[in-house]
Amino acid sequence: MSKLTIKRNSEWNNRSRFFKVYIDGEKIDVIGDNEIKDFQLKSGKHKLVLKIDWCRSRIFEFDLNEGDGKIVEVSGFKYGNILTPVVFLLFPLFYIDSHVEYNLQFLLVIPILSFAYVMFFVTFGKNRYIRLVSDCID
Repeated sequence: MSKLTIKRNSEWNNRSRFFKVYIDGEKIDVIGDNEIKDFQLKSGKHKLVLKIDWCRSRIFEFDLNEGDGKIVEVSGFKYGNILTPVVFLLFPLFYIDSHVEYNLQFLLVIPILSFAYVMFFVTFGKNRYIRLVSDCID
């Protein structure tokens, strides 16, 4: 038997949600925020996919030899931990801009671009919402 270790990083935007873990097309477990789980697998080729709601990771294909181990770190999309709060914290600028005499419209570019980036991963980039990074161990 070989060991697959999945390590999920802590992140603000997916903190209260679980990622579903699929190996070779079969759901085997869920993994929560800042959690590490080990799975015993038979030697050979395997496919790993993690899903959350309608979004998922790319298919990660890997080969395990007898006694080998693989560590996979998972997290949400790149910069999601930073940009999601930016979107929600800076959108009140729309309201403030309409009630003050100063022209703050140039600041609205930041939440609009952040929102567009986040929405890409929820719509067209839904198959890349979860990132997988792998290291091999012996």
